Amino acid sequence: MTEIQNDSLFSYEEDERLTVSIEEIMAEKTSDLKKLKRLKSLENTVYSQISRCHIEYYLKKLREAERRRIQGFICMVIVAAYFVFMLCRVFWYFNPGYNPFSSSKSITITDLIVFIYLIPIAIIVYRLINRFLYQSLLKNAKRFL
Repeated sequence: MTEIQNDSLFSYEEDERLTVSIEEIMAEKTSDLKKLKRLKSLENTVYSQISRCHIEYYLKKLREAERRRIQGFICMVIVAAYFVFMLCRVFWYFNPGYNPFSSSKSITITDLIVFIYLIPIAIIVYRLINRFLYQSLLKNAKRFL
């Protein structure tokens, strides 16, 4: 065999062994951070470019999943803050005496606009209840199947 054929054969064999190792790492029930560390340490043991790209694909996939989780958390914090703000505005509309920001105790047109906040509150509550109930029902259904 020529040197090029030996090199491609070595790359192929290394990639096959690597695929088994990566599948074992990805199938583990550990955190993504531990999977990232194991994949990085596995990356240092390979020599061919195709194997490095193979590992880099899974590293990129895990980083993207972590980034999506962080974005989801930030979105949930923003939605929760907006939800609390809307609840306070609605409460202050019905109880103007408790509003610490109102200089006058009479109801104005601005206070009537607060009713617009009831629509997003209803939608958010519906979505949250629907999501959590659906997930719990789905878990129960998987347990019995």
